[in-house]
Amino acid sequence: MATRKIVPRADNEGGLGTAAKRWATAFIKTATINVLRGDTVGFEIGRAYGALIGIQEFLGKKWTDLGQRAAETYIFSIAYLGNGIVLAGSYPNGKIFRSTDYGATWADLGQQAAETYIYSMAYLGNGIAIAGSGLNGKIFRSTDYGATWTDLGQRAAETQIRSIAYLGNGIAIAGSYPSGKIFRSTDYGATWTDLGQRAAETDISSLAYLGNGIAIAGSGLNGKIFRSNW
Repeated sequence: MATRKIVPRADNEGGLGTAAKRWATAFIKTATINVLRGDTVGFEIGRAYGALIGIQEFLGKKWTDLGQRAAETYIFSIAYLGNGIVLAGSYPNGKIFRSTDYGATWADLGQQAAETYIYSMAYLGNGIAIAGSGLNGKIFRSTDYGATWTDLGQRAAETQIRSIAYLGNGIAIAGSYPSGKIFRSTDYGATWTDLGQRAAETDISSLAYLGNGIAIAGSGLNGKIFRSNW
């Protein structure tokens, strides 16, 4: 005789355990319901739905201190590459840290060239990641999910690559300081074109892709927003 599954309760601190998450997710996805009587189906679905709502409610509320990375004082950038692989960029030794277990543990990949900052990171798909640095304004590229990196050199005379965004189809953009330039790549970050300074701005500190070919850039000096639909 089949037995009815019971959803594990939340713990006293408001977190839901792995068992609860796994149970509820599998329950909804597979629609596998083991019950004693057919009239309890709605009850079980309600419990599963409640568990998923609980998971959403508590996501991001409970945090664990994983400690300082090496002797770094700032973690400036983080990017998720999928399959549990995460990258983090630091200051003042310009290091990249890599996790393969959803951020639970980290490997120190060391300083990139002689840079002091890893300001920005983005994942371009197919195992390709890009990192922008500070001191000599370099772009670094990885083709093996961040395990190893190639120094692509300084962008023009810029000293910092403050922002990076991926637009899809191999197109990436990067924003710099102190000349407020935008650089563009159409080959998954292998080569870059200098699109020049935006107005009289000194810093392109943020970039985002909105879909349908539309990108947004935020600048420093006069706090401007720029929009591209090409």
